[in-house]
Amino acid sequence: MEYSEILLGIIRLLQRKYNIISEILGLTKELGEAISRNDQVSIQMVLEMRKEEMDKADACDKAISLMTNCLPREEGDLVRSCLKPDAPDGIQKNDYRKIIEISENIHSVIARCVEIDKVMNRRVAGAASYYTD
Repeated sequence: MEYSEILLGIIRLLQRKYNIISEILGLTKELGEAISRNDQVSIQMVLEMRKEEMDKADACDKAISLMTNCLPREEGDLVRSCLKPDAPDGIQKNDYRKIIEISENIHSVIARCVEIDKVMNRRVAGAASYYTD
């Protein structure tokens, strides 16, 4: 597989992961509504659906890691740095810019999911919440 094909594959996987993470956000909101209604059946169903989506996101991460490891070391390190929330500035190559853009969008959606999770966890667990101030 050529270098440009690997980068394109990583971009496609990142886009897929973004779609999956967006679905997780929607399910997280549904979970909050089910908790508000105290609907145990819906809570269980949504939790299972959310776990399935999380497993899909993990599979994307593994595939991205495998593809990144196929790149020459320097390029692989650059791609890995582009995937982090604090990606380096000044990267000019379009493929890397696209990786940074999608990665930033993914991190933004994950942050929204975590905020909703914190609210739900505090509501359900009270003082025993995983998220303490």
